[in-house]
Amino acid sequence: MTRGAATITLRDVYRAVEAEPLCAVRPPNEQCSIGRGMPRVLARCFHEAEAAMEERLAQTTVADVIRAVFEDSAADRQCPHLPSPFPTPTQV
Repeated sequence: MTRGAATITLRDVYRAVEAEPLCAVRPPNEQCSIGRGMPRVLARCFHEAEAAMEERLAQTTVADVIRAVFEDSAADRQCPHLPSPFPTPTQV
């Protein structure tokens, strides 16, 4: 990472690792009048859904995720992978 965890959003991560659209439109049944029209409609719906997901991912940073993992795991003091003491938001 060349930037701090507090400045990298989950949308940044998603865009960096996902080359394909979240939902792909499959070839239609060309013999069906309804099926032939489905790809255009589904592509529009899928694009809107992915845009909404990316908007939500943009609201969460990698630091937020790390902090939430530490908070959720705070009760499990036996886990050897958790730092002690837990990092503060400025340390992530």
